[in-house]
Amino acid sequence: MLNGRSIGDITLKSAALVTALATAIAVAAAAEQAKYPDKHPDLYPDLRGQWTGVLRSVPGLPGQPSFDASKPWGKGQQAPLTTEYEAILEANLKAQAEGGVGDWRGADCLGFGMPMIAYGFQAQEFIVTPETTYVLVNWVEHTRRIFTDGRDWPEEIEPTLTGYSIGRWIDADGDGRYDVLEVETRGFKGPCAENNAYVTIGKETYFLSADGLLMPMRKGQPAPDLRYFR
Repeated sequence: MLNGRSIGDITLKSAALVTALATAIAVAAAAEQAKYPDKHPDLYPDLRGQWTGVLRSVPGLPGQPSFDASKPWGKGQQAPLTTEYEAILEANLKAQAEGGVGDWRGADCLGFGMPMIAYGFQAQEFIVTPETTYVLVNWVEHTRRIFTDGRDWPEEIEPTLTGYSIGRWIDADGDGRYDVLEVETRGFKGPCAENNAYVTIGKETYFLSADGLLMPMRKGQPAPDLRYFR
């Protein structure tokens, strides 16, 4: 007995309360599903497991993670570049032919960010929920979050390494399940990392030694322009 009531009475009333709560939750969930039928999880593709980029898994295919994984690296990509970005590509290829790294951020041990994060340059995992799709890349600071809850673009976006992404699921083949995710990303910026031994001055990247001296990264690399430093 407990305060004049038996343990059995309390147990029965507790069970009734749990049943009532479960019923209420089930009814609310059904109403939510009826209100938002496109958010039913069975409509979304099952992308569980590890995804590895083709350039990391197919022997004999040369090059780095790229725009078109079925084509060779460099100009062989045949990417639809504007005149401005065609010039950037030419400058990068020239820099690498001379032993440099061009704009390749990997040499600076910095996060790549966008758009590189969309190329599958390392093994990655997709987590799909009705409201958000997450892209987890096996690298530093590369968790990408894609909102698919129908939101509009905010008035202001604080630039980040991975940017702000909004996506829309599409049933392209009409079989009743989503199979295409269209994504737009805005507000992404270059990387910044602490305790980095690489220093970029102008268009050149140098190495900071343990004793604090600036060292070249490649043979014949020009010294930085120090005219404005004392």
